[in-house]
Amino acid sequence: MPNYNICKTCGTIFETERGYRDFCDSCRVPYKKPEVLPKPQLKYKPRKCKFCGAVIKQPKKAQRVCDECRTPAKRKSNAERFRAIQQRVAEAQRKAQPQKPALTIEEVNRMALSMGLTYGQFMAKYGG
Repeated sequence: MPNYNICKTCGTIFETERGYRDFCDSCRVPYKKPEVLPKPQLKYKPRKCKFCGAVIKQPKKAQRVCDECRTPAKRKSNAERFRAIQQRVAEAQRKAQPQKPALTIEEVNRMALSMGLTYGQFMAKYGG
C-alpha cells in the first residue's frame, strides 16, 4: 500500500513505500550523504627512536621508543625511578630521627653514679 508525502524542498506530492522519506527523487540527490573517504593509515608522523635512532613508521600517540628498545627502556627508567624514591625516603627518615649522642656504657655508668643511681635505675628513669 503506497504512502504519499509532500517534499520539504519543492512541495510536490510523491509516492513512498514505507512513508519515511522527506524529499522527492529530484530533491533528494543534493541531500544524499557524502561518500565516506577512507581515513589515512598514518595518524602520526614517523619518528625516530629515542635510544637507537631507528625510524618508527606508525607510532602510537606518545610513542618515543621503538618496540625493540621499549622493554629495556622501561626497565631502566623504572629502576632509576625506584632508586630515586628509595634515596628520598631514606633521606627523609634520617632527617626525621633525632640525633642522640652515642654514649658508651662506662660514660652512662659514671653519670648514674654521679647522680647517686645505679646503671639500671638511671636507664629506667632517663631511658636509653
